[in-house]
Amino acid sequence: MSKSKKRIFTFISLLVPILFFVALELVLRWSNYGEEYPLFIDDTSDPNYQVLNPEVSKRYFPVEEFATKGQYDPFLKSKAVGALRVFVQGASTSAGFPYQHGGSFPRLLEQKLTHAFPGKVVEIINTSLAATNSFTVLDFVDEYSTGFYHVRVDPTGYSYIYFENVIDKENTVNLCHKIRPEVIKESKYH
Repeated sequence: MSKSKKRIFTFISLLVPILFFVALELVLRWSNYGEEYPLFIDDTSDPNYQVLNPEVSKRYFPVEEFATKGQYDPFLKSKAVGALRVFVQGASTSAGFPYQHGGSFPRLLEQKLTHAFPGKVVEIINTSLAATNSFTVLDFVDEYSTGFYHVRVDPTGYSYIYFENVIDKENTVNLCHKIRPEVIKESKYH
C-alpha cells in the first residue's frame, strides 16, 4: 500500500467513529431524547418564589430510588433590595446529614449572618445534594445568575471550604475562617 493511500485510510478510520457519534448526538437532540431538570423551578405555592427542583438529582441518579432530594428553601425570584443572598453548594454534610434541615451547616450560617446583620433580610439557599461530588457543584454553578447573589459557599469534601465573593472579582475575599460583616457592608450591592 502506498504512503498516500495509507494516510487516507488512517484519516477515514479516525473520522468514521467521530462522525458516528456526532450523528448520534444530533439524532438524540433532534428527537428530544432525555429529560431536562433545571436547578430552580417556580414554587407551586407562590409564583413569586423559586425553589430547588426536587427532581434535579435525576441528572445524576436516573433511577428514582437512588435519587436524592434537596432542601426546600423558597426564595424570591428577584432579590429584594438590601437582602443578603447566599447560595450553599455541597454534598451530604451541607445537605444536613446527620442533623437534617434545622441543624445543617447552612442553617447555622443563616443564624450567624442574621445575628451579624440585624434588620437585614438574609436568604440562605441550600442547593446541596447527598451522594454527589464536585462535578455536581460545577454543573450547578452555570445556573446561578451573576449579580443574583452576594456569596456562594462550597463546603465540598471534608478538608476544605471554598467561598466565592462575586461582588468584586478583583478583590475576592476569603471568608473561610469567619464571616466578616464589613464584606457585606462595603458591598455596592447591599
